[in-house]
Order: sequence, then structure tokens, then C-alpha cells
Amino acid sequence: MKILLINWMIYTSVMVVLAIAVFTDLRHHKIYNKLTLTAAALGIALNAIKGGPSGLLFSLEGFALGLAFLLIPFVLGGMGAGDVKLLAALGAFLGPWLIFNTFLYGAIAGGLIAVIILIRRKQLVSTIYLLLSPGRWLLAEGAQSGSVYFPYALAIALGTLIALGLP
Repeated sequence: MKILLINWMIYTSVMVVLAIAVFTDLRHHKIYNKLTLTAAALGIALNAIKGGPSGLLFSLEGFALGLAFLLIPFVLGGMGAGDVKLLAALGAFLGPWLIFNTFLYGAIAGGLIAVIILIRRKQLVSTIYLLLSPGRWLLAEGAQSGSVYFPYALAIALGTLIALGLP
């Protein structure tokens, strides 16, 4: 009974965290530290209560893996720190296997969202040309000024929902 209640708390918390993160990312272009840090602490605590030391390790592994997946894109300037902390916090709830799947499905969802954004801005063909021209993207004048804001919390949320919904 205790495990069922904690599992319910974990999955409910994940849904609430995702809803808040997507809302704030779409509205304010930010995922707040209060959300991600509180979520990570709650995920670690719930898994420790559920599984003792092995639950704690499970949660810490998920947190570390979630952090590691998006750290390089963040360092290269491809995404915000909030996205990295969101995936890490989700890893604290879901553990290493589900956060791995969340990352993969989120990357696919993110790619599809990016294509939709480029189509709507009528920039898909020029972007493909730029990417396929060796070295040209390095020389593209004003490439950064034409960058598009991408609410990656939405991709992470879709990836999480897919990962949780698949067997």
C-alpha cells in the first residue's frame, strides 16, 4: 500500500512539474529554480522513502543522467539552464531508465517542433541549405540574430509522456 501511494505521489508530482514548467517556459521563457530544485529534492526524498538506500541511489542516478544529457547542449549555448535542471529533476523522480527514454523521445519531439517552427517562419529550406553546406554556417553573418526561441520544456514534457506511456 505504501509503495502504491508513493508511486502515485511520484507520477502526480511529475505531471504537476511538467505542467508548471511548460506554462512558465511558454509564457515567461523561463523554468524557475524554485520549481526544479524543489522537484529534485522531492523526487529524491520520495524514492528514498520508497526504496531506502537503493531508492536513493536510483534517484541520484536518474538525476545525474538527466543532468548529463543536456549539459553539453547548454555549454554550447543550444539551450537554457532551466531545461537542463528540469530533465535532472525529472530524473530524480523517474530514475535512469525512464529519464533515458524521456531524453530520447524528447529529442525526437524537439526535432519535430523545430521543423514546425522553421516551416511557419518559412526558413526550413534555407536552414537545411545552411546545415548541408560545409563551413558555411560558421561564416553566416547574423546567424545568431535570426535565432528562434524554442520552449524545450514542451519537448521534455512530450518525451516524458511518451516514455511513461510506452511499455
